[in-house]
Amino acid sequence: MPIKVIGNTEDKVEVIPLGSGSEVGRSSVIVKFKGKTVMFDCGVHPAMNGLDSLPFFDHVNAADVDLVLVTHFHLDHCGAVPYFLQETTFKGKVVMTHPTKKIFRMVIQDFIRVTQGVHDICNEQWLEASLDKIDTLDYHQEGSYKGLKYHCYNAGHVLGAGMWMVDISGVKILYTGDFSREPDRHLMGAETPVTAPDVLIVEATYGIQEHDPREERERKFTKWVHDIVARDGRCLLPVFALGRAQELLLILDEYWSQHKELQQIPIYYASSLAKRCNTVFESYISLMNDTVQKQYDVLKHKRNPFQFKHITLLKDLKSFDDNGPCVVLASPGMLQSGVSRELFEKWCPDERNGIIIAGYCVAGTLAQQIQNSPREIQREDGKVLQLRMSVHTVSFSAHSDCKQTKEFITTLGTKQVVLVHGDSKNMARLRDRLCQELPYLTCHTPTNTQCVSIPFQPTRTCKVIGTVAQNPSIGSHLKGIMVMSHDFQHTLVAAGDLPSYTALPVSEITQAVYLPLPKYYPYLDVKDHLLKYFETVSLFEEKPRVEDMEVDGEEATPALLIGNTVKISIEQGIVTGREVTTVGVRWRSSRYNDIVADSCCLAVIALLTPVGHKMPQDAADDIFRLRCMHKMLAQHFTGVTLHVDTKTFTFELDNTPVTIVAPFTVETTNDTIQQRVEQVLHLIFLTLWPIPENFGWCGCGQDHSLEQKRRKTAQIS
Repeated sequence: MPIKVIGNTEDKVEVIPLGSGSEVGRSSVIVKFKGKTVMFDCGVHPAMNGLDSLPFFDHVNAADVDLVLVTHFHLDHCGAVPYFLQETTFKGKVVMTHPTKKIFRMVIQDFIRVTQGVHDICNEQWLEASLDKIDTLDYHQEGSYKGLKYHCYNAGHVLGAGMWMVDISGVKILYTGDFSREPDRHLMGAETPVTAPDVLIVEATYGIQEHDPREERERKFTKWVHDIVARDGRCLLPVFALGRAQELLLILDEYWSQHKELQQIPIYYASSLAKRCNTVFESYISLMNDTVQKQYDVLKHKRNPFQFKHITLLKDLKSFDDNGPCVVLASPGMLQSGVSRELFEKWCPDERNGIIIAGYCVAGTLAQQIQNSPREIQREDGKVLQLRMSVHTVSFSAHSDCKQTKEFITTLGTKQVVLVHGDSKNMARLRDRLCQELPYLTCHTPTNTQCVSIPFQPTRTCKVIGTVAQNPSIGSHLKGIMVMSHDFQHTLVAAGDLPSYTALPVSEITQAVYLPLPKYYPYLDVKDHLLKYFETVSLFEEKPRVEDMEVDGEEATPALLIGNTVKISIEQGIVTGREVTTVGVRWRSSRYNDIVADSCCLAVIALLTPVGHKMPQDAADDIFRLRCMHKMLAQHFTGVTLHVDTKTFTFELDNTPVTIVAPFTVETTNDTIQQRVEQVLHLIFLTLWPIPENFGWCGCGQDHSLEQKRRKTAQIS
């Protein structure tokens, strides 16, 4: 039977950005809940070098991180994965989509080759070792690990980009990474999950800005390119090697096809990854939009749209003939170093040349600095250059703008939103706009290492099975062992039912104590003595056993059994001419049996202790116990009267009449008073009467007669 239990205390989801908190770069967000820890993305900062570019890994115990989910292959989201896997105590699982893993290797190899001094955060050995530890998943494919359930949706940002949905104990967290809901020339827009997450962690890259329509952006872009080459200039397009570069190549290839006067002017795609990049894109046509898929129809012998007519691939600048107007797409996209930086420094003093920044630029990078039109820039070697080339900016970065983000949140209906991947001003403006237009929303804008605690009080469901679930009455208390599985499913089951209903291994411990007595004691004398302490003591014959199996051919010996739980063996012998009796106490360990066995040992030892008076053995025992009970009650309550004929006691407590029917029944109109009196009676009962088999006398609240019957039935079967 299923039951629902509402927790008294709130659980809290903790969201901690180790990077991308009030900044753009080194994306890495930690989410903690119910003892589980998930890391979303693990990138480097493009405006920093070496260890400074890493997320703040020292603010988390890497060994506690269960799962790392990477959204896409851009360095600011995946560049620190090799370091985290090889140089920390992380032992969990890393997951990304198939295209992301394919391109991840190429991007990191290029990162190692291009960036100077990178070996303290990545090298080829770390990369190769990391690839063996990375698992892949398709869109919408369910994955699970250590009770965490996860799957991803198409994010639209670049090929293979995914938004990760994680379910931790019924609480759903959606991390978008970089996403765009607007389709472009080769990619579909981001999906909207059908199920609303409880917490949404979403990018705030562009703050409250809204993008121009795609057609307008393409018109501006092609016009600027046309104007630059028309004045005999060189046009530089700094891009990431993969992602937006393919979008711009599609635009330029189509524009050149439509303008014959430009077809003598070369377009170069300068990247050591160029050829391999296009091969990867050709391999994943099925993940692109309908336009690309219709263009690439193998059965109808249509050409691959990524086999460009007017684009020349450049592996490096050694084969580049710089003797006239041209268009060059070169990485990296923020001019930190590499081919794009080299060409920029070479061309920037000539006013005929131009540069078009077509993507988002992180603060502190050269690409971001030149957008403010400085007159001079500093070369990598420290020399100063005049900046005379034209500088244009247009956004093809495929990041969500304010309108897209608001529509996404509204469609989901999520009430808890955490903004990341945006500078502090953009995040604050977007937060204020969202809270103003969506009053039900709680929006957080944490900085790096700042913890956002979001309280939840989820409804927990516990499934009651087995003996515990047999004929429960309304309002009754159910007793058993609560078992929680890896996926946080709760089950209440009796201890004896664990092997039947769970995969938990169950073992029993058999204990034994041997007490030597310096005197001869017959079985019946020991039995009569134990009956003073225990309600049920029986005599039976037991065969010798080896590893819980009876030994054939051996004679049975008499033994005593206390309540079907504790066995008493008695052996007679002679030591140094004197008769001795060895009493063996054996039992299967449990809270109930341990107490019975301890009491049995004390009772046996009492045989050696002379008593000042003999306890009555006839029918007058009940009267004797009632008188003792009267004296003990009088120590706790005033005005206690004993009625011997009815075996009852009466008194008043807090002006409320109380009647006790010996030995254990309390009659009163006040529940609180009844509980107080029952607690006293419990102690008196265990002091004066032999210990019974059931009634929960040991304090655990269970009827042990049921447990004993199950064991007896199991032994017979």
